[in-house]
Amino acid sequence: MRDFSSYALRILKSISFPRLAGTNGEDNAREIITSELRKLNLPIREESFSLWTFKPGDGYVEVGNRKFKAIPYGNSKPFTVEGPICFVDNVDFIGNEIKDKIVLVYQGLRGSQYEKLLEKGAKGLISVSLPERGFNFVSISQRFVEEGKIIPALIVDYDTGLLLRRSESRVVKLHGSTSYFKGNATNIIVEIKGETNPEEIIIVCGHYDSVAISPGATDNAGGSAILLALAKYYSRFRLPRTMRLIWFSGEELGLLGSQAYVENIKEEIKKVKFVLNLDVAGDPLGENRAVCISEKDVLSYISILSKEVGIPFKAELGIYSSDSMPFAIYGVPSVNLFRIGGKGTFYIHSHSDKKAFVDKDGVRPVLDFSIYLIDRLQRSKFFPFERKISTELKEKIIDYFQRMQGRKIELKWE
Repeated sequence: MRDFSSYALRILKSISFPRLAGTNGEDNAREIITSELRKLNLPIREESFSLWTFKPGDGYVEVGNRKFKAIPYGNSKPFTVEGPICFVDNVDFIGNEIKDKIVLVYQGLRGSQYEKLLEKGAKGLISVSLPERGFNFVSISQRFVEEGKIIPALIVDYDTGLLLRRSESRVVKLHGSTSYFKGNATNIIVEIKGETNPEEIIIVCGHYDSVAISPGATDNAGGSAILLALAKYYSRFRLPRTMRLIWFSGEELGLLGSQAYVENIKEEIKKVKFVLNLDVAGDPLGENRAVCISEKDVLSYISILSKEVGIPFKAELGIYSSDSMPFAIYGVPSVNLFRIGGKGTFYIHSHSDKKAFVDKDGVRPVLDFSIYLIDRLQRSKFFPFERKISTELKEKIIDYFQRMQGRKIELKWE
């Protein structure tokens, strides 16, 4: 098997710049990806969808006569608000004590927890980032933007958060200048039609957008570049089964591209046998992981293949917060491959997830294992596992969408 890791690394580095969905950054990344696909003479289809996106701004927290740098939540609107600060260990346990107060929490909130702050009358929100990571970016979920339910919210670094924790009950002032707008983002789709079993579709995907402030080298320039390397590899072959390679946008704003895509293919989704999602890669030091949203036979398949080809992947049955989740609603099994543990992934969703922390050794395991897995699925006389998801994951999938997006879903595979 030819080594395509150098090619993948070159692509990874070329798109390591902020790529917020619905902005010029996304447009620039899409042009790089489609330019490469055109060189391969592969058919390209682009599907746009609408979303709430934003122009990032600045912010600060004022305590007494001191000001501390902060970053407004994505999809917020300009604000200046003040009130007494109230630290909350766990938003699930809050009551009316937070009414008209500035709530301080450790790490970002969205979905059901954000909704609870709304219900209890929080006047503002400050999220504290993890230690040594600067600012960990968070955006307000699309549902609340659509409904105009915007809490003035800022992100601060860990040290500032610690100081604010020790300033509990003092009056603080929050200022933010981010503004949101209705825009469009675009999924990139390449289909290689199968010759003997064209009605059986394998989807291989990854998101090419990043959070607003991040170069997104590991998350997910890594997966996007590996996907392009797979396009380059498979452009040379005739395949038995249809394979769709999809670069989704809007993942970081709530899986928006994959949700739009699944809605568009509802009539043919039963033809989709399997989804391979590539999300996070590039760290030279770390470990390879596989999360299977499937039955246990897929988990066994991945574990055995890992040993057979000599590429160690720690596999588990569970859910994974990425573009495989909308497919899970319709009972499509998936495997999510990623590599974590080094400096790049330590800085995910921050300014410092940059190309300086990635190399070929961080790309190669996910790329090579993807090829082995796809080859096995394509060569199988009969598809090796059923189109099913374990009932063990049913409540976890439902809870995921409620917790992360603040919306109730119904599974379509019961």
